[in-house]
Amino acid sequence: MFPLNIHEQLHRNFGKLHTAQNKLDEALDDLSKDVYCSSLEVGPEHIDTSAGFFLIANIFYAQRKVESSLAFYDKVVDIWYKFLASVRNDANLAENVGKAQLSEGIDMLTRVLNTRVNLLGDTHIATGEARCTLGLLHLFVADKPAAIDHLTLASEIYTQQLGSDHASTQDVVDILVQLGGPRPRPPGLEVGSTGENNNNNGEDVGSPATPTVDVEKEGEEASAGEGELGDQVASQLSTQDSGASLLSQFPPTQEMPRAVMQSPIPLPPGGEPRVQPEPDDDAMRMSPPASAG
Repeated sequence: MFPLNIHEQLHRNFGKLHTAQNKLDEALDDLSKDVYCSSLEVGPEHIDTSAGFFLIANIFYAQRKVESSLAFYDKVVDIWYKFLASVRNDANLAENVGKAQLSEGIDMLTRVLNTRVNLLGDTHIATGEARCTLGLLHLFVADKPAAIDHLTLASEIYTQQLGSDHASTQDVVDILVQLGGPRPRPPGLEVGSTGENNNNNGEDVGSPATPTVDVEKEGEEASAGEGELGDQVASQLSTQDSGASLLSQFPPTQEMPRAVMQSPIPLPPGGEPRVQPEPDDDAMRMSPPASAG
């Protein structure tokens, strides 16, 4: 009987193989078994398991099941955010993460960010949370400039969508202050702008962007950058001691703010529009309830 980690890796590799062969149903079956084995071994909230969720999300997206895809991307972001936030309380967690995992994490979160920008827009709260988590991961590998860039944009989105007094906004701003980054711009300015040429043309902040995602092209671009990104992460980790003090600047472990999905969510080219249900008053999730089709 093979150990669970061997079964997990076999299912993941077969899932990748079937995805490359465009056998998406077979790939989903393999990856669901990958997630199951990984959950038994290390837990469903472990960063090892997040890779399986990410691959499943990519398949759902390729199948134009955007709601399901976004829900699994949610899970990836949640797992990484909770891991990065918990480092503050348990420094030993940092010692158990390898360079390959960190490189893979940056790749996954970058893909999630790009997908959310294309589907939900630059100023959607879900885009902000992806930027926040990616910024914290860059901070974890001591890439301070990249961390400041992402956290600055995240703080602007949080300020617009949640308000400057919200706990999550204040957490991000506090981190930026400790890193020497800028404070968020006042609400009303377009994210990423200086205010000089701000023109929203009457559009609501956070309105969905028209999707221009090419799934195959996006996947190729992500794969093409893996080697370069891995070298970059390895280089940053070589100076990990000098950046170790940055770990104390991470926010305490807490739930991330989530937003109800905007309606309608545009689908990838060729998809059919769907009618969104009324949002749950208590929901702060960008994903629909699990029962949504």
